[in-house]
Amino acid sequence: MTEPSERPRSDSNALVARVTADLERAGALPEGSAIVDARVMAIDPAYVVFGLEDRPLVEAAHRFLASRGITSLGRYGKWEYSSMSSCIRDGRAWAEELACAGHRQASVMGSS
Repeated sequence: MTEPSERPRSDSNALVARVTADLERAGALPEGSAIVDARVMAIDPAYVVFGLEDRPLVEAAHRFLASRGITSLGRYGKWEYSSMSSCIRDGRAWAEELACAGHRQASVMGSS
């Protein structure tokens, strides 16, 4: 979530409540799910700082997350500069992949 640097920072509890409500509204937080931890951090500047020496660590982090079923997307998640259109494109491709995987799983389950 971005905020103008000229304004006072929003209350952390209010930000977490807003994000939680948005996740629920978007259907990204299934019924019965619980958020077990939340943390708000101010990141300044809001751009990834690139370094060739970071690549092995980033790749290890992606492997670790993927092994736990977590897909890391976006400017911070991929640790790369991404335009807004790139982030939206990647998010849509990920959602389509999930939808196709769910369809394949339902087809396999339904064919038993």
